[in-house]
Amino acid sequence: GTPYRWGGRSRAGIDCSGLIQVARQTAGRACRRDSDMIIADAAQEVAPGDARRGDIAWWPGHIGILLDGTTLLHANAHWMACVVEPLADVVARAATGDGPAHPRLGRF
Repeated sequence: GTPYRWGGRSRAGIDCSGLIQVARQTAGRACRRDSDMIIADAAQEVAPGDARRGDIAWWPGHIGILLDGTTLLHANAHWMACVVEPLADVVARAATGDGPAHPRLGRF
C-alpha cells in the first residue's frame, strides 16, 4: 500500500527498483539502484514454470519480486501504489496496452 513515487525508496513513496533495493538490503544483500543494474546482477534467468519466491520479474523499465511462482509484489504507476497481485493480471494488462510486455524472470 505504500504510494508509488518515482525515485522513492521509503514508506513515504517508493518505485519499483527502490522496492527491490530496500528488500535486498534489508536481507543483508547488496543491490544497485536502478532496474537495469539489478537485472544485470541477477545470476541466472529462470523459466516461468521454475519461478519461486524471491525471484524477480522484469520488463523494460519495470521490476518486481515474486512472492511465489505466480504472485508479484511491485510498486507501479497503474495502481500508484505498492501492491501484491497475480502475475497473470499484470500480463493481461499488457495485452490491453496498459502495462508492460510479458516479463522475464531471474534469480540472484
